[in-house]
Amino acid sequence: MNIEKQTKDKTYTLNSVTSYFDEDGVILRLLLPAEIIDNPYQFITYDISQTINGTPVNALLLFMKKLNDNGDDLSDSDDDLNEVKKSFIYSDFQPLSDTPGFCGFDHKLDDAVIIIRHEYEDDALYVTNCSKKLFGMLGTINTDLINDGNFQTNLSLMGGLPRKTGMSTFPRK
Repeated sequence: MNIEKQTKDKTYTLNSVTSYFDEDGVILRLLLPAEIIDNPYQFITYDISQTINGTPVNALLLFMKKLNDNGDDLSDSDDDLNEVKKSFIYSDFQPLSDTPGFCGFDHKLDDAVIIIRHEYEDDALYVTNCSKKLFGMLGTINTDLINDGNFQTNLSLMGGLPRKTGMSTFPRK
């Protein structure tokens, strides 16, 4: 992956240079609007890794919201780049193992895709269905990341309002 492309970061993407994974877990430097101590970010995490055209692709999905979140955009600026460090172990990620093509995250691969989505819904079925929809979009997302580097978009899933969603790649340490 071209480092210059990786570092065109926007809010809801990663600092792809300092984020990484290894055999123990995932260290992410998320570029999010400023986190307020008494209203911290919460995450629902999924492993949406899959085989695309015979090749395994590591992919993680983070739904993020504030503890008290009314669903409004968290920042007026797409360049509100406050680095929030988060660590996860692999068991933190719910696998979409019942989805055809799922292969599970492999820490021995060279890189991974991550999708970060501001989603304030608490309905577990809704979030799982959104995860499955993004699972189905991973081939296109991966191609866009290879061609253009990290990016942010407003994406509507399940007929809901468009939500800010960022896509990034990050390396194995």
